[in-house]
Amino acid sequence: MATPALIPTDAIVLHNNQVRTNSIKVAEAFGKHHRDVLRKLKNLDCSLDFTERNFALSEYTDSTGRSLPVYEMTKDGFIFVVMGFAGKRAAQIKEAYIETFNRMNRELYGEPSAKKTYPVVNMVNRNILFGLVQHMSAIYKIYFEMESALRHLKSPFATRLHDRVVDGNIHASSILSAHKEDMDAEKEWQADFHQRHYQFDQLN
Repeated sequence: MATPALIPTDAIVLHNNQVRTNSIKVAEAFGKHHRDVLRKLKNLDCSLDFTERNFALSEYTDSTGRSLPVYEMTKDGFIFVVMGFAGKRAAQIKEAYIETFNRMNRELYGEPSAKKTYPVVNMVNRNILFGLVQHMSAIYKIYFEMESALRHLKSPFATRLHDRVVDGNIHASSILSAHKEDMDAEKEWQADFHQRHYQFDQLN
């Protein structure tokens, strides 16, 4: 029996020379009502500049002929919208979405010229960057386990914390994308190191 796809086949498309998804496809992928995704979009606490760069309000015609709102969004916009969607399957859907975004960008623009724009980092800096990405990922996961409780506080501190965690995760994702070969190499090196360390401990 075939495993069902995590995201719709047409979830991400090329529009105006930019890789995008939309709120209907996001709702479909995560099993949510479109109206609930629209409500979340309207209540996002992001800046006007970020909104203008990553979201575009449009319309679609439903089966009854009505013109209804739909939001198109970039990869960064998508990440901002779904960051609060919790659970193992939600995490798998996010990963599938982001991988598809990355693949389509590579197909459209070619592999990023990492050697020209992002020089290979030395091993010390590679370790630092890898540690930063790993710690930011852990902070991101922990924060969204606490997000509901923090929102009930209705404190400016909670809003600022939310913005910092989101920005940090976006920057960490950018580091991971820009230095993918280095991060993969560091991950393999650390796995090998821990394996050798474990074997050494077993011998003593």
